[in-house]
Amino acid sequence: MAQPSSKTYPFPYSQAAQLDDRIKDPRPIIDPTLTSLVDLFLLPEELDLDFMRGTTVSSEENEATAFVYNADTVVQSAPHLEHVEHHVPGPDGNDVILSIFKPKQPTSSNLPVVYHIHGGGMVAGDRFSAVTELLGLLKDVECAFASVEYRLAPETRAPGPAEDCHAGLVWLSQHATSLGLDAAGIVVLGVSGGAALAAAICLMARDRKSLATPVKAQMLLSPMLDDRVMAEPRHPDVPLHVASKNQEAKIRDLEHDRNSSQQQEETIDKEAQAGVRNVEAIATVWSKTTLIIAYVLIWIVYLVMLMQQMSSASLTPFVTSAFQLHSLTPTVGIISTVAGGVCILTIAKVLDVFGRPQGYAVSLVITTIGLIMMAATNSVEMYAAAQVFWTVGTNSLLYTVNIIVADTSSLRNRALMTALTASPNIITIWLGGPISEGFLNGPGWRWAYGMFSIIVPIICAPLLALLLVNLSKAKKQGVIVPEKEKRSPIASVLYYAREFDAVGLLLLTVGLSMFLLSFNLYGFQPLQWRSPLIICLLVFGVLLVVLFALWEKFLAPVTFIPYSLLLDRNMVGACVLGTTLFISFFCWNSFFTSYLMVVHDLSVTKASYVYQIYSLGGSLFSIATGVVIRYTGRFKAITLYGAIPVYVLFMGLMIHFRDAKSSNLGLIIMSQVFLSAAGGIMLITPQIAAVSASNHQNVAVVMAVLSMFSAVGGAVGLTVAGTIWQNVFPVKLAEYLPVEVQPELFNIYAMLEAQLMYPVGTPTRIAIQKAYADAQSMMLTGGTAVWVLAVVGVAIWRNTDVRTMKQVKGNVI
Repeated sequence: MAQPSSKTYPFPYSQAAQLDDRIKDPRPIIDPTLTSLVDLFLLPEELDLDFMRGTTVSSEENEATAFVYNADTVVQSAPHLEHVEHHVPGPDGNDVILSIFKPKQPTSSNLPVVYHIHGGGMVAGDRFSAVTELLGLLKDVECAFASVEYRLAPETRAPGPAEDCHAGLVWLSQHATSLGLDAAGIVVLGVSGGAALAAAICLMARDRKSLATPVKAQMLLSPMLDDRVMAEPRHPDVPLHVASKNQEAKIRDLEHDRNSSQQQEETIDKEAQAGVRNVEAIATVWSKTTLIIAYVLIWIVYLVMLMQQMSSASLTPFVTSAFQLHSLTPTVGIISTVAGGVCILTIAKVLDVFGRPQGYAVSLVITTIGLIMMAATNSVEMYAAAQVFWTVGTNSLLYTVNIIVADTSSLRNRALMTALTASPNIITIWLGGPISEGFLNGPGWRWAYGMFSIIVPIICAPLLALLLVNLSKAKKQGVIVPEKEKRSPIASVLYYAREFDAVGLLLLTVGLSMFLLSFNLYGFQPLQWRSPLIICLLVFGVLLVVLFALWEKFLAPVTFIPYSLLLDRNMVGACVLGTTLFISFFCWNSFFTSYLMVVHDLSVTKASYVYQIYSLGGSLFSIATGVVIRYTGRFKAITLYGAIPVYVLFMGLMIHFRDAKSSNLGLIIMSQVFLSAAGGIMLITPQIAAVSASNHQNVAVVMAVLSMFSAVGGAVGLTVAGTIWQNVFPVKLAEYLPVEVQPELFNIYAMLEAQLMYPVGTPTRIAIQKAYADAQSMMLTGGTAVWVLAVVGVAIWRNTDVRTMKQVKGNVI
């Protein structure tokens, strides 16, 4: 390393500056084909920006012959135009200059306008560059020509130039009428490097909805927009802007990000909430080895949580049957499913405001309480309450782990890492049934929940410890700056209640629960829909949901759900798909285990295996989907043209296969395999579609909103399944059961054990099987019809390439 000198460097990224000990700014990426040329000019001399930009001339002869672009030369070349200069407020308090050239005697007061962004690689040129030549192309068109002066590199770093151009475009659109221009007739024109900026600001204007009237068109001259451009065969030696060079530049850019001495400062988003800043700090200070250990621990957490989820799915019918309320199997899940989805919104704010470790710890405590309550329950009502705790805790815990995966993986690898961390499904499918059957045949279902109440906190604790240790490490290294503001306890409660939108969440949770519960409980009321209880549940449920909307719109001091993201078409489509998938799934899945045991005479273990085919196949195809997205960057086509048609086809076939006369276990298993393949794809792609519309700050909320819609879809599916079951199954039982068994109708309807006690082949068992088939066919019909919504939802997705998007920072995968 050279010794410090007295030199000053107007361009600190030159090689000369990089050899000086005093210079701490690492050099940014330089096109690999230009590196040697740049170093040749910059070593040992300083960078002369004026020379580089062509604003100086080397001799009197050149000075005499050089053509200078300015307003005068433009007007001289186009004497029918007049020039007016406008100073527009810039994004960083700077002025953005617009030069507008208009016909001196226009025939219209509503002229179309070309918005010009000059070329020069974003390091050279000005608003007059090549304007005379461009005006020559427009000589037969009566229009205005507006050219923007944007800040250049290296003095201004990205996205400064694009923000300047966008500010000018917005101003031009807003003031078009007073300027005699047509706001609906703006064409954005960019040349070379300016073409990239032109494409960027058109996307910015669309996504930010910053223009009252959309851009009419864009015209890109010599743009470089796609890093997959290949050299033509007849020009194999063309050095610039081809795939291999761009890939090399991308790799070097990533290495620069990782090795930068400014990495710490650049990684932490100072505008993000504390929880997001904390996790970025954790990702900054931990090593690659620690990152790998974290993923191993995440995988183990998923293993245990999925194991207890699958065991509970097999145990639930026996728990409700123990209280002679087997038909409440879907009902038990309604409140817990809705609460689990909606409460994740609260957990999202815990993660953002406090931090990922804190949210993880809260979720773990709630899960453990729910398991303990399940083990100690002595009524179906207490079990339902325990189910709420357990579902809220389990959903929040798995959601938090999923967010940690999102925090520590690039968007390109997000689908693959999400699928891999959830892959314990492949193992737990073989364990859930035997564990459930072992406890049912042994100490009883209570001990199953008691065992998990001990295992879950022990297994989940190491990941929590790892996060806390690295959070402490980040604080000690000064990466996390503690907040200076101090609040009293009461002020803190009020502050966080406002930040969490506690009132809105309470209104929505209770409202949805009351509304959906009415659909499942009306069958138990003598007056059914005319029952005062059901009417109250419906009226107050709808009223609370309306109050929630009004609260969020007019009274909430902090709007919890980001409306701009909810209106994004990727987000909307993802929510529609998630809702549809879960409605359809729970329509046919609610009594599936009971169906397998009653109609096909399977044991608990074998029924569990068939039941879990969907989970097993979903895990495998989720991994395959992650691989596809990693290498193609696309998620729309495999969903719209692959997953949805397959799912609808085999849902329709399942209607036929459920028929008692044609019921065949092999065909049902085949359908389950294909449904799992399609379902595995659609468990991943909505998440990627939704987060691709967001930045890191909003990832947790976006995922929470998506989870809420999926949970509500599940609750709707459970409600539909429960309603069909309560209206079809007992009626068909009364129709098919032999006369001598009619007095046992209620016990057969309410208790799974009563259904299984009649031997296969007897008239009573055949009658029960036919009633099951009729009810299941109705559920499947509803679950198939709803898929028309998903087709529309996915069709509106943007065909985004996630390989080109950077969302998270720090040491990630």
